Amino acid sequence: MDDRPETERPDPLEHEQAKAQLQRFVSTGMRTYGWLIAVQSVIMVGLVAAVIYLLVGQANATRSIQAAAQKAVSQANAAKGNNDRRWCSTMDLLTQVPVTAPSNAAANPSKETSYKLYEDFLQLKREFGCD
Repeated sequence: MDDRPETERPDPLEHEQAKAQLQRFVSTGMRTYGWLIAVQSVIMVGLVAAVIYLLVGQANATRSIQAAAQKAVSQANAAKGNNDRRWCSTMDLLTQVPVTAPSNAAANPSKETSYKLYEDFLQLKREFGCD
């Protein structure tokens, strides 16, 4: 039993009011805490989605770069093929008329130079596979 005088004893009504106030505070806190957990969950989902988007975007960017590189290589190969055909056409034109070796190079040095050029063009033609 409580030995305190009646004036010092807590009022049961105040005790019930304090208890109800504490329950409201706790329930409000729990709702707030639940709300914070929900916000935190949404933020985490957003972060995971952003990371996935960046990874997928990075993969797409890598695929795009690879596709562009492959296209550039194929265009370069096509251009090289065109250049090779042009080069072979030029070599065919330059070696179309055979140049005979001069009998006396000292007597006619220009014929000797023409013959050396003709031989050089024939060698280049063979090296580039234009035969």
